[in-house]
Amino acid sequence: MLFLTIIMYLLFRQYRLNRKSNSQLRQHNTEILQKNEEITAQKEEIETQRNEVERQREILREKSEQLERFNWLITDSIDYASSIQQALLPAKEIFEHYFSDQFIMYFPKDVVSGDFYWAYPKNNTITIALGDCTGHGVPGGFMSMLGISALTELMGRQVEHPSDILDNLRLFIIESLKQEGTIGEHQEGMDISLIRYTKGENYVDFAGANQPLWIAKFDGSGTCSLTEQKGDRMPISYHQRMKPFSSFRISVERGDILYLFTDGYRHQLGGENFNQKFGKSRFIDILTQNAQKPLDDQQSIIEDAFFRWVDGNDQLDDITVIGLKI
Repeated sequence: MLFLTIIMYLLFRQYRLNRKSNSQLRQHNTEILQKNEEITAQKEEIETQRNEVERQREILREKSEQLERFNWLITDSIDYASSIQQALLPAKEIFEHYFSDQFIMYFPKDVVSGDFYWAYPKNNTITIALGDCTGHGVPGGFMSMLGISALTELMGRQVEHPSDILDNLRLFIIESLKQEGTIGEHQEGMDISLIRYTKGENYVDFAGANQPLWIAKFDGSGTCSLTEQKGDRMPISYHQRMKPFSSFRISVERGDILYLFTDGYRHQLGGENFNQKFGKSRFIDILTQNAQKPLDDQQSIIEDAFFRWVDGNDQLDDITVIGLKI
């Protein structure tokens, strides 16, 4: 009887151990299943995230391709505008009939320039303008082409005296841009110097809007003196003080040199700390010290001085300098 009791106890004890083990096994299996479900969910989340990353990458690729196409179209359009602008500028050969020597230094800041030069030859008389439009790049380029178109139209209307040309040009710009002088209105326009010269005559007629004309003359020993004829302190646009432009008749003789220029050269920053303007006095020194040299040499000297002054830094504005020898 005792033996049977012992046997029964051992069997019962083993049963409890087996049941406990089975319970632990079921719990462990449940934990494994939960882990598997978590892993599966994480894999699905990772896959979803990966798909989203791929989708965003594809969107970025498409947008990048669109931007490249837009950039190509814009660049191509700007290059085309530059070609049109260059075609509108007068050829150097036009000046050769009226002047014994000449140079044109034309340095746009961007592909398209806000500076322009224009010439209208008629028999033995030539009218020349150098304009500096508001802004540079594309906006300045549009203004420059508007200025060239207006000047050519005025010639067709027989408006030929320098001050009359500027008066009519100002009216054309104001009307074309619908300027009224209201507060906050953009005052697009231009500064300009304009001369009219008849071959063989001993004078040149000049009118200017915020731009001067410089004249280099030489004494008997060949020493150069530079004189300045200032223009009116008004732009070619709406202005709070708009009076008729003045015209000046300047005596010239064979060998004199006329210099027209926009303000980009003198205002260019440079120097040791790139914080100094080139300035009027340095510009005068370059011209007077080299005025007796051929004008091609003068152009090279002026350009070299500019590059040394900038010394690899950015050009800040469009630059144009024109020299014309009587």
